[in-house]
Amino acid sequence: LLQGTVAWAAARFLPAPVAAALTVAAGVLLSGGLHLDGLMDTADGLASGRPPREALEVMRDSAVGAYGIMAVCLVLLLQYSAALSLLNLDYSLLAGIYTSIVTLSRASLVSAICLHPYARSQGLGSAFRGSGKREAVGAWVTSALVCVALCRRWGPVLLAGSLALALTYGFRMAR
Repeated sequence: LLQGTVAWAAARFLPAPVAAALTVAAGVLLSGGLHLDGLMDTADGLASGRPPREALEVMRDSAVGAYGIMAVCLVLLLQYSAALSLLNLDYSLLAGIYTSIVTLSRASLVSAICLHPYARSQGLGSAFRGSGKREAVGAWVTSALVCVALCRRWGPVLLAGSLALALTYGFRMAR
């Protein structure tokens, strides 16, 4: 909701490219950049071409490699482009889309944790081990309600795309 508010307010007073950049920056600040850090670690580990145990060590290393930099640049560019394309929406739909996106991303995390084996014996996700399909379904049902309530006709589109992407990516990563 805060990111949608930043987008709407910035679009009223600033040129669209600046408003889009501030919108993306707000998202990074609100999340503490945690997801971007995880993205970079994942890209570096998976692109390393090393066996799984060694790839996990690459992901644990705090240094960022070329694949991590490329991944974060591409994601931020996509976020910027998406923000730029959404700035002309009315406030309620814009705020609803940003609220739904955050809700959907969290449902994706819940389904990844609940449906797939954890790669390490310890770590941030290990506390959620033992969660199951019921929790994953609950997260997606909650997201569906948020999307439909806040995004009107775009809600089911956001939901279907996110669910397909989360499940496809999750099963691919688990393999």
